[in-house]
Amino acid sequence: MPIDHRRVIAEARRVLEGNRQRGVSAWGGRRYDFVCPSPTTYPFQWFWDSAFHAIALLHVDPELAKQEIRCLMQGAQPDGFIPHMILWEKGAHEVALREVQPIWLADPFFTATIQPPVVARAVLRIHEATADADFVREVLPPIRRFFRWLKAVRDPDDDGLVAIIQPDESGLDASPKYDALMGISPESTEETLPELERASPRAFPRSTSSPGRTSW
Repeated sequence: MPIDHRRVIAEARRVLEGNRQRGVSAWGGRRYDFVCPSPTTYPFQWFWDSAFHAIALLHVDPELAKQEIRCLMQGAQPDGFIPHMILWEKGAHEVALREVQPIWLADPFFTATIQPPVVARAVLRIHEATADADFVREVLPPIRRFFRWLKAVRDPDDDGLVAIIQPDESGLDASPKYDALMGISPESTEETLPELERASPRAFPRSTSSPGRTSW
């Protein structure tokens, strides 16, 4: 049966529009406008999801692609750190927040961890499609600070590779390839979450004063 490309395109547009989150955050009164992975299960803004959403949005509306990156850049911190999750409406999604535990927070509204730094590729794709140099100049400063932060904080042996401190940062999330390092036994799935919760504090000292020093 031949693929109905028009139907696939229409369905992709429907999902991108249906998953859009808009509003003003309860914290800081910041305006947000982004596409979430799922309005019910994953209603927050994830770093690399937004980068890929921006690329997809180029086929719908390039201005929405730019907005996706602009919204993400609101999470950039003065030292260059950009979190892997921004909890725009944390209070409205308590059930969803429990579903994505365990996460560690550097702030009540963003995490202390990172995701693969694919945002530069998204900005490149946007520029290739729109030739909007002003947009690049707008978002490049926080992105450059982020890459400098990665170099300073996450490349301790100066080998040009980003070090990760927990599996989610790799993009592979709960891959069993990390079980041995995390002390997770493959024999009992009932013990997986408790073992993960016991392993996580080794990566994070308990404090909320800055990214990388965290609490629940």
